[in-house]
Amino acid sequence: MAHWPARRISVLSGLVVFVILSALLLVSSRFGDVWLSAGPFPFPTKNPAEEQHNDPYVARTVLRGPPGASFRDALLPNERYITSWGSSAGWSNDVISFIHLIYLGQETNRIAVLPYHTSTHLPWEAQGQLSFGEAFDVPRLAKALGRPVLEWNDIKLWNGTQVTWDAIGCWDLWSKLSEDKAPRESYGVTHRLGLDIAYTPAPDYVRASDFHVGFSALTTLAWPDSRAVALADTTEAKPSLGSHHTSPPDEQLLCFDFLYYVGSFHSFEIGLQYSPAWNTVGRHMHWNPSLDRLVDLFLQALFGLADGTTIPPFISIHARHTDFAAYCSPEPGQPCFTSLDAYTQEVERLQKRIFERKGIEVKHVVVTSDETDPSWWAGVKAAGWFVPDHDGLGTADYLGVWYPVLIDAVIQSRGQGFIGTEGSTMSILAARRVEDWQDGEASLLRFN
Repeated sequence: MAHWPARRISVLSGLVVFVILSALLLVSSRFGDVWLSAGPFPFPTKNPAEEQHNDPYVARTVLRGPPGASFRDALLPNERYITSWGSSAGWSNDVISFIHLIYLGQETNRIAVLPYHTSTHLPWEAQGQLSFGEAFDVPRLAKALGRPVLEWNDIKLWNGTQVTWDAIGCWDLWSKLSEDKAPRESYGVTHRLGLDIAYTPAPDYVRASDFHVGFSALTTLAWPDSRAVALADTTEAKPSLGSHHTSPPDEQLLCFDFLYYVGSFHSFEIGLQYSPAWNTVGRHMHWNPSLDRLVDLFLQALFGLADGTTIPPFISIHARHTDFAAYCSPEPGQPCFTSLDAYTQEVERLQKRIFERKGIEVKHVVVTSDETDPSWWAGVKAAGWFVPDHDGLGTADYLGVWYPVLIDAVIQSRGQGFIGTEGSTMSILAARRVEDWQDGEASLLRFN
């Protein structure tokens, strides 16, 4: 019997974690400047292959064997799969693209294969360092969906330096929405996976609006008869960059260049209550348990509590600034972004609402933001609010460059209330998580 590698259920699996905190130096009930290392972090130690021996939704139930040099060697001949490459934008857009991918798999009776996370906010060398399962609880998601969820490391070996190149055909959706009429080439993912891709333009009927293609239209590309009609209605594939092959879109591993701009009825609908992709998939994408445990320690230290102490209820805030300044059109003399006074008023409104509805008194407020102005942060601290100071703590240095955004996202999702920034996908996802996971209150504030 082939030996199956255990799925990594630890956020830092494979690393010897001797620098994770067990305590933080506290100054005036706030973080000090350094992480303290006092022994290994208590990540799960059970062998997941043993734990999941009878689990009908683990990877091995829909694969021929362990990952090899070519992804095709791992696929079952009678099974059908689906994949895509993320968003080639910020991490939250990447997560939304993954939600859409998994949802499309549900709608087409295919097994989703998730790529590595990417983010344009992080350096090139960070792309491909974080797998889907290091951020999200894959076994829990698969159980909720009633279908296995795969990652590319389940079907193809990649050692970071050498890779076997696979020729594959995929559908190009981006050319239907963009002015350059070309596929969205996600080299940060596909190059690392060793995929030499020939993109075939999707038929014109997939476009639902100026910004989106339709889920229902995309499902037609998953079935033989309608696929044949679609191929007859479009042009030949663009030659691949490597071997210059022009293979048509793969039938067994259906793949798309870009699944961010997809909707069922409305543009950018992931934040709307009816969103089928969120309600079917997104709300079940809970955090990896090890990441959750890390944030437990982080919040306990932030609030000046001992390990094991119950974390008090709090309101989380995400104030998106920096690049959003390009979208500001304030009246003369007015600021671009929402004032701290407006945030204070909204905190008070949510505190009252939470107490009236749930009988919970919320006194703590945690603020996350990409703001760089020290005077703005001074105002936040003057309000008595708590700040995860990743720069001061050296979070990226100790844990890796992905962890500031991961920790912030988990903190945002933990609030009994959440206040975000309208138009920010990070805020939109946090609001949905607070409403669905915490039965909490959420609002998104406009900026000028």
